[in-house]
Amino acid sequence: GTCMQQGFPAIVIEYIPGGSLHELLHCPPPPVPGEPPPLPLGSRLLSRIALEVATGVAYLHDNAIIHRDVKAANVLLDDRKHAKVTDFGISTPYKMEHTAETGTYRSMAPEVISHNRYDSKCDVYSFGVLLWEILHQAIPFQNDNGMQVAYAVATEQRRPPISLRPDMLAFRDLIVSCWKQQPDDRPDMPMVVERLMSLDAQVAVDRRLARLRSQMTDEGSQLTDERDVD
Repeated sequence: GTCMQQGFPAIVIEYIPGGSLHELLHCPPPPVPGEPPPLPLGSRLLSRIALEVATGVAYLHDNAIIHRDVKAANVLLDDRKHAKVTDFGISTPYKMEHTAETGTYRSMAPEVISHNRYDSKCDVYSFGVLLWEILHQAIPFQNDNGMQVAYAVATEQRRPPISLRPDMLAFRDLIVSCWKQQPDDRPDMPMVVERLMSLDAQVAVDRRLARLRSQMTDEGSQLTDERDVD
């Protein structure tokens, strides 16, 4: 909504108290003396956040808007860790002709770095880098400066190395398809959302199966202990 504040027009937006996705991934709370360290972020949470970000970017594309700076710092989380895509300061309508280099080098598409014409597929590339960051909980090209990243991506066609934990291996192909060098080789965001929905459902099933296997193992151990007592 809008209102007047001390004679000036103001825009009122949702308060999002959970900080940024960057903070969740890379700035864990300090340890509390006498308490166990926090558990690692679960596969279900990471998968859901990725799907929510992709859905937000797809919504922009459906409304003919390119975000141009999809990254963890521009995703905010509510108090239940639901993701909201934010910061549209350099967003732009589809209809304009785009060649300007804009965004953040660590997640910038090669065609943007090279000042070639680009479209919404630049957001798909950036989302691929963000998906890598979410699943690895690491900063892409962490040891390189902006110009080194730009050269590596646009000229050498380098990408961050993929080393997923076992419960996230199914996401590898989607990451690779999103950050293809040629924009036409990348899926569009609705396709990314569809694939993530399938992967998210599979993660949920795998977690349930893992819990069942754990329960069966515990029950089996208990029966063995009881036989040993007899």
